[in-house]
Amino acid sequence: MAEWYARDASRKLKAVYQSKGNNGKRTTNGIIYGYLKDPDDKTKWVIDPEAAAVVLRISQMSVSGMGPFQIARTLTQEQIETPEYMGTYG
Repeated sequence: MAEWYARDASRKLKAVYQSKGNNGKRTTNGIIYGYLKDPDDKTKWVIDPEAAAVVLRISQMSVSGMGPFQIARTLTQEQIETPEYMGTYG
């Protein structure tokens, strides 16, 4: 009985996350790099203008053929730091 309950709960939880993702809602509590919480609506995120340039540059480096380690090394050498809000939840 316990195995059945665990399997059923797992399926339901997976279905909830799939539904949220398909409806364009966030599926994580952590803020993704490049976004900020919307001060008017806690369920939405807005683009962080400070990090937008870095995100665009990372995308361009990726398209040009650089891998994640090369991109990270480049950003580290240029001393581009992550914003203070990274790693905070709530």
